[in-house]
Amino acid sequence: MTHFGLHQTLIKLNPLSSITWSLLYHLSLDDRARILMSRTEVMHVVLDAILKEGDHATKIALAVNLSTTLRHSKIVVSDKYFSGILAKALSKKDLNLMKVLRNATNLCQPENSNFDNLIRECCQVIPKMSECFQAETVGFLSNLECVDWVQLSVREFLSWVIGCLKTASCAPNVQLSALLLLARISCKLESAKLILEFSLVSPLLALLRAQQEDDEFVLQVLYLLYQLSRHGESRHLILKLAPEIPAYLLDLMTDQNAQVRRVCEATLDLIAEEDKSRKEMIKEERFRLQNAQWIEAVTKSRFPSAGNVASSNSSLMGLYLRDADMLDHELSEVMSASSLGSPHSPRSLGSPERSLDVY
Repeated sequence: MTHFGLHQTLIKLNPLSSITWSLLYHLSLDDRARILMSRTEVMHVVLDAILKEGDHATKIALAVNLSTTLRHSKIVVSDKYFSGILAKALSKKDLNLMKVLRNATNLCQPENSNFDNLIRECCQVIPKMSECFQAETVGFLSNLECVDWVQLSVREFLSWVIGCLKTASCAPNVQLSALLLLARISCKLESAKLILEFSLVSPLLALLRAQQEDDEFVLQVLYLLYQLSRHGESRHLILKLAPEIPAYLLDLMTDQNAQVRRVCEATLDLIAEEDKSRKEMIKEERFRLQNAQWIEAVTKSRFPSAGNVASSNSSLMGLYLRDADMLDHELSEVMSASSLGSPHSPRSLGSPERSLDVY
């Protein structure tokens, strides 16, 4: 139907009836249709209707779908609409309007950063709301690059966010959103030092142990540790508070998930900069792990079973061809990946007190 321009005809109708809105909504379920609709004024019409005519579930659902495309997202975060939509989402406690904002800020940033009062209102509202609203709103906040969390002075909210990681009864989706927000906050040194004042490291490692079978949790915890390790002062502080962190990271260097291994590698590189003793320890342990993998591959190649001769030889050849240094620092690609592999890969994180002498 979009091929014949039905969406263009519908959007020109005035006024738009409930049937017209329903047709536009069903068209927006199709990926190609959303792209074609981005070449029209449909998003302006939808957002104007939402802001001026009151709530209508179909209109907001349509906005949720459309906000997953870049052109539509740019309209949502424009000066004309962003503050109005955010204010309405907070006043109405509307989960779907918050989804619109989260979808849009996943793709682009607001044109104007002068909305600190609305962010403070968000921080006041979130702890009192349902788990779904909390997850969406905290996730939305984690997308914003321009917020100065030190200047905002929302210590009570930050304490609540970190408390989510300590509470076993907290919903997993809220905990994941909290990890995303903390990783965003820790991008800047002063903000990283601020969240470390709330005893973050211990509950973070406890969460890593508790959720060790869930790749999503493991990756987000590791990424937060990586962000905290990017700044010399915060890195020194977390290693002082939890000297066992390198051991956890080294344990995860043999994980089945390549993205987990990649974040561990990059974080260990940063930790190795802290002092020479840690650098040597990490270097030796990496060599030991690679040597163990080599011995295992050689053993399999010498004594292959009838069914896996080819796979063993292939694995051994891969080790010959592989560079000894496998570090990959392209963490932006890791964290933006839509799939994290198997959600339940085998993983064991017991006590980090191993023969060492480590997201």
